[in-house]
Amino acid sequence: KCYEGVEGVTINQNSGTVYIISDDDGYNAAGGADGSGSGNTSPWGGGMMSTSSGTLNLNGGLVVVNSANGDHDAFDSNGNFTITGGYYCANGQEPLDYDGTFTNNGGSLITMTAGNTSLTTRYTFTDNNGNAIVSFLSGNGGGLRSGSTGSAQSGGNVSGGTEILAQAGDKTVTIGGSISGGSALGQSSESGGPGQGGPGTRW
Repeated sequence: KCYEGVEGVTINQNSGTVYIISDDDGYNAAGGADGSGSGNTSPWGGGMMSTSSGTLNLNGGLVVVNSANGDHDAFDSNGNFTITGGYYCANGQEPLDYDGTFTNNGGSLITMTAGNTSLTTRYTFTDNNGNAIVSFLSGNGGGLRSGSTGSAQSGGNVSGGTEILAQAGDKTVTIGGSISGGSALGQSSESGGPGQGGPGTRW
């Protein structure tokens, strides 16, 4: 739990497991607290134009970000935002915020706008055979971002996996295992134009 989770002018992540509950941005590629959500060209929300720059590259690993409700972002880049692999969950009133371009070339991304006050739903990324890759707790109403390469489910029970991180009570982040029950998440596309200067359109 933190104010901001990971910040810097350039952020490159190649592996690892990161779980963040933040009062402001989860990942902030701008070099500091920057007003969170200012000046993006994504349709996920935004405010005034920012003058700083940053680059966010997510190449692998697992990241779950639950950012606070309000003008805060799960992932914020004041420049380009690129995903080339890995598994990501962006939970926040503004899950994605970028001033440049967003490109997903091979990762799996779940987004939602519940904020970190509602960590009540279990999500599981699954392989082509329906086996659990990683399972974790986050907010309600998640969906796979268009372009995600993997599959995911909400709800259900995971058994036989390896617990790697305690979240809340008996709720844990689990690697591997099998899943029973739950509902498959479909991919959702963005709608609307740039959100600069306004709340934008969310799927």
